[in-house]
Amino acid sequence: MLSRDRRMEIDKPTLQLLLSLLDPLDRESNNAGQETPETNKEKSATKYRFFKSKDKSSQLEEEARNMRSVEQKILTMVKGCSDNLINENVVSVKRLASEALIRFTARQTPEWYREEVRLKGGLDHIISLVKQHVDHVTELSGSAPVSIDASFPQDRPLCMLERLLKVLENTVMHSHRNAMYLVTHLRALLLKKIAQ
Repeated sequence: MLSRDRRMEIDKPTLQLLLSLLDPLDRESNNAGQETPETNKEKSATKYRFFKSKDKSSQLEEEARNMRSVEQKILTMVKGCSDNLINENVVSVKRLASEALIRFTARQTPEWYREEVRLKGGLDHIISLVKQHVDHVTELSGSAPVSIDASFPQDRPLCMLERLLKVLENTVMHSHRNAMYLVTHLRALLLKKIAQ
């Protein structure tokens, strides 16, 4: 919702949080078998620091109740949102973070922002979105040329591609490093997909 406010300026910690939300957040499950004595000490310190007199099951029930409440509030906000790019069928943390990143990056951004987006994986995410949308358009069109108006009345992947290309234009404007990154990333994947 904050990304819709054109007057809001994003700062580095907020951008860092936004980019970290784009990850699937599987780090904990990936590191499950790799506990060290230091991590065990941190876990026990955290456990006793937040110790409550409630038993484990009541804590879990309360956390689940809070999570359901938050999810319900988000769904209510999304239902009330007039934006056709976000609807209740595609709501997820990753989807909302992705949409916020696209909106922030589509604006006139300072140099530090363009650098951070490249260094922290934001451009990788945008290139991945371009690839997905080009693949979707290719799949819909098949081998024969298809009329755009007839083929894409509902999800309009070409409109999303246009948005993503404007975002990429803004990231490479006045940033030669970003331009070089986009050209060389995964052996020019972006250029191949755009040509396709």
